[in-house]
Amino acid sequence: CCASDLPWPDGPKRRVDEQFSQAVLAGDALRSLMVSRPEVAQELILAVYIEEPQNQNEYESSMRLRDGGFAFQSKHTPAMYFSGPWLLFLRTSPAYALATIIRITDFATDRWREGFQGFNRTKNEPGYRIYLADGHKDYIGTSDVYNWHRYMGNDAVGVESALMALEKWLYDRIDQKEDITPEINRILRESKSAAFLGLLVGVGLYNLALFRGTLLPLLSNMDLFQTQRSTLMNSTWKIGFGITWVRYGKQIAGQVQTWNEMPHRQYDLFEVDRKSTR
Repeated sequence: CCASDLPWPDGPKRRVDEQFSQAVLAGDALRSLMVSRPEVAQELILAVYIEEPQNQNEYESSMRLRDGGFAFQSKHTPAMYFSGPWLLFLRTSPAYALATIIRITDFATDRWREGFQGFNRTKNEPGYRIYLADGHKDYIGTSDVYNWHRYMGNDAVGVESALMALEKWLYDRIDQKEDITPEINRILRESKSAAFLGLLVGVGLYNLALFRGTLLPLLSNMDLFQTQRSTLMNSTWKIGFGITWVRYGKQIAGQVQTWNEMPHRQYDLFEVDRKSTR
């Protein structure tokens, strides 16, 4: 039978014009809308990144799920915190931007889950159980999803960039001595993706004091320790770096290298936990 041609819950009803899409992806074009009508900016961003309705047979539909349900952006720059409208949105309308990033990441996680269950012929849902103050919560994904803020395959460059932008925004606020506890609590409360666990572990390693407070629940799952350790040697970003980023010039290539070689990315969560509990 044929796959449904209904739009995704957060997707556009029809194909988005490519020129309009590129304008949205440039980010700055939405600045005034982000200030005056952030809810409209949110829907425009989701409509540009998420794939339009498809009318395909079952086999093609399963391939679509493995592609993550995202529109292919032929002129989009590779994933980085400054790619797309994300960092500007966070700095302009942080509450709406954070909600948008949670929605698009959870959307990607749902597509990943469908692909995982279909490929493995199972209804099991892999994830990480975290014990919060008011009970436990399961975050969907394996180590691959955990690492989406560092590397993500297929056409979901928007999700990877969104997660990087959120990470960058949180680092900047830490540097400015601002309290990010409300944002961390909102992420843990509203999201369901293990991608946010990987991102928040990174934020905690950037500011270790967070593991004695709002990020303490992350230390409740030993599988998370093993996953973080396995990512220490991950150098995926170096693959094709010269081809991907050097063509954008020395300044941008330097920003990318500095981002990926931040010292805290080499910290071992096992060692941090031992120090924090002494």
